[in-house]
Amino acid sequence: GLLLGRAFRLWRLNRDHSFDLMIAVMESAGFASVLASRDAIVANHCNPEENFSRVEWWLAGRLFPRARKVVAVSKQGLAIFKKRLHLQNLQCIYNPVSEESIRLAAAEPVEIPILSQCYMIAVGRLEQVKRFDRLLEAYARSGVCDEIDLVILGQGGLYESLQQKAAELGLSGHVIMPGYVSNPFPYIKQALFTVLSSDHEGFPMVLIESLCLGKPVISTNCPTGPGEIIEDGRNGLLVPVNDTWALAAAIYHLVTDKAMYQSLAANAAASVHHLRSEAIAGQWLALCKS
Repeated sequence: GLLLGRAFRLWRLNRDHSFDLMIAVMESAGFASVLASRDAIVANHCNPEENFSRVEWWLAGRLFPRARKVVAVSKQGLAIFKKRLHLQNLQCIYNPVSEESIRLAAAEPVEIPILSQCYMIAVGRLEQVKRFDRLLEAYARSGVCDEIDLVILGQGGLYESLQQKAAELGLSGHVIMPGYVSNPFPYIKQALFTVLSSDHEGFPMVLIESLCLGKPVISTNCPTGPGEIIEDGRNGLLVPVNDTWALAAAIYHLVTDKAMYQSLAANAAASVHHLRSEAIAGQWLALCKS
């Protein structure tokens, strides 16, 4: 009933204003928009394999073929839609990065001072899917805790349990958890590198933003996105999702191998230049005109 009600309101708006097209961002908006207009473009910004419920897959199978275009945020996400729904109206358009805005934000002072001369950083909601527990274990095994601290920015239900785990691993003096900050970019700019330890993602912006600031990245090669952002050994390091020792080794190498670090850092910013806002906006404009 809620879906049909939203679709009817959209249909009435479209009838009254004769929109050239609708662009629906996020899945629930997409279903209503396709019901309201055959000129709807549906943009999906998650990993559908993990985020779609059975009902949403059922709706997608019946409604998405009617859309003007279904836009996936990663090639891997596009492949999932193609395999599950056999859609012919698919296109991949990546998330954009506003290079100038990020660099300006990175020049701002930090909200909460970090009392560390050298740290790596992880950013995200403190939820199970982000696997900060795995990151803590890898950090403990890396053998470089005396050389580099770990800053985790974010808030969520696992805050206390992660602090407890850090204490159990003997990391209390090396793990810094300031909580949520509105502007993470000064912290990323001052970090040695960024780490992402998730089980799955959509198209993780923190990797793109870190690279934009010239910072190498380490990430699990999880679905979907990291493998399309990171060129392993060129701008960062990819490790298998469930391999804590591989994550520990990547941390160790990025801290101890100065030549490799400098090479990755030198390639970082240029590796995401194709994702700059102007380029991605051009792809959207071309799609809207097609």
